[in-house]
Formats: sequence, C-alpha cells, structure tokens
Amino acid sequence: MIIAGMFVSPISRVLMGIGTKELPASEVSLLMIIETIMAPIWVWIVLKEIPANSTFVGGAIILITLLINSIYLLISTCITIYILSTKRY
Repeated sequence: MIIAGMFVSPISRVLMGIGTKELPASEVSLLMIIETIMAPIWVWIVLKEIPANSTFVGGAIILITLLINSIYLLISTCITIYILSTKRY
C-alpha cells in the first residue's frame, strides 16, 4: 500500500495531466473510464471474486465505445490530412 501511495498514484496523476494536453477531451474522458473497467478485473485477479455478468456487459460497452471513438478520430484525421495535402494553392 505504501508503494501504491508513494509511487503509482502520483505517477499516474502526472501522466494523466500530461496526456490531457496531448489528446482530445473526448478521448481523455473515455480513457479515464478504463479505471472503472480495471477495478473489477483487479478484484477478480487478486481476490478471486468473480464479477457479475452485468459487469462484463458494462465493460464491453465502454471498450466498444472507446474503440469506435478511436477509429473515428483516426479516420477523420486521415481525411483531413488527405484534403490538406491535395489542396492546391
């Protein structure tokens, strides 16, 4: 617990602060939801407590949303780059 309080938590907060400057707000908010997904998984691994089926469904919804958002951002960025590269001045 001491290691988590002294190292893991401060490092994760610093990295989140840096990440918010580099990523769009929609992606940051979705990535922060990963904590909600990982909590039951850590409990499952460490304490051997099996999560309910609804927990898996909720986690799947969050992961699918994150995946769709990432694909959308990638495609829109590629389209923007293509349009700017073919624009004649």
